[in-house]
Amino acid sequence: MPRAAPTRVRQAERFRAGAIYTRTGPMLLSVNPFRPIAGLYGPDAMAAFRGGAARAARPHVYAVAEEARQALLRDGADQSIVISGALPAPPARAPCPVSTEGWTR
Repeated sequence: MPRAAPTRVRQAERFRAGAIYTRTGPMLLSVNPFRPIAGLYGPDAMAAFRGGAARAARPHVYAVAEEARQALLRDGADQSIVISGALPAPPARAPCPVSTEGWTR
């Protein structure tokens, strides 16, 4: 059996551990964990990404939202987050609410 590439092995280990988000440059990739992951979403998880160091935090949809919020507040420029998924699946969406509280300029 051929050896798996190290990146693929690391991704498989991360998937088994429930680390479904991966950053590649400015993009966030996610995989369907096919199971609920306790603590992944909710007010406590959201609070962990609030503030200045969202990009330094682990990859997460909340980190992307916080980066956009920080850029809006810092630069006053409109922000967009594009979510895309494979078809014929239902429209892709992060299975969590992203709070827009505090998003005013």
